[in-house]
Amino acid sequence: MPPYTHILTSHNSPNLSGVAKFNFILGQKLNAPTIPIANVLELEGARCLASVKMKDCSEGDKSLFHSAIKEFKVKKISYDVFFHTFDGLDVELVLIQNAANVYCGNDEICSQVAELGFVGIPLWCPALIEGNSTLHSESLNLFSFGMAHKINLWNYRRLLKRLEDMGVTFNLRVSTAFHEHANFGDFDSVSSEMQAVFGDRLSFLGFLSDASVNFFLETSDLFVAFFEKGVRANNTSVYGAMAKKCPVLTNLDNWSPKWMKHNFNILDINSLCQGDLAKDNLRTIGQNGFETVREFSTWDMLVAVLGT
Repeated sequence: MPPYTHILTSHNSPNLSGVAKFNFILGQKLNAPTIPIANVLELEGARCLASVKMKDCSEGDKSLFHSAIKEFKVKKISYDVFFHTFDGLDVELVLIQNAANVYCGNDEICSQVAELGFVGIPLWCPALIEGNSTLHSESLNLFSFGMAHKINLWNYRRLLKRLEDMGVTFNLRVSTAFHEHANFGDFDSVSSEMQAVFGDRLSFLGFLSDASVNFFLETSDLFVAFFEKGVRANNTSVYGAMAKKCPVLTNLDNWSPKWMKHNFNILDINSLCQGDLAKDNLRTIGQNGFETVREFSTWDMLVAVLGT
């Protein structure tokens, strides 16, 4: 049989779904583009692998799979199916009945398929974690966390250019959180754009707990946080890093706290120079930041004002 021309996916966001990430990696290794089921009717002369977890799909997507199978019959398009789960859904039965081969992600799925009178081929899903560690003593290890919908891409692009112009090797690790009125689409959109900017120098750490954030603040050379206009007195992520003695790179403006001083207790992207990023200098900035944030912005000070 010829190689697959396309991987059909029921999940479209590799940063949010293990099935989507599996499909994306498999598509790269097979040199076959991964396409959502919504685009399947455009195919001509294809041989596809439908890699699916149907129980997570919307009714609309299930309907699209039914339509696609009918279209495949008309166009004589051959396809195999790879089940990540099997739940006896009508659409799963239709997929099996018309597939050239039925691949099963584990032995239990094979058993479920066999109970319906079909032969499944047992396979597996390899590890989805690839690549090397992003902690390197010879590189500048950057860390960033904050709300997904507030990530300021323009300043991250400025940072990339500055670092490349300085010849600085670096790695950037990012954790994101969600505002209660935001959604996962914010993260997926921003993560894709960030990956396009930084390539393999960027690692997404997911949605870390406070304990995990503290660990990375304590083990990183520099914390990076950019804001639409400039850091403000109520931007808590910056204070959190300073309280851990992690030096901070941000963007200052006239409304930033007056006690924040470039290359003393913080770094300003607008004034960044190569010498600022020497690790000894960063350690000094981290220590100064720790001391000044305790002098100007603590819970005890706030409670003293509000409690009187």
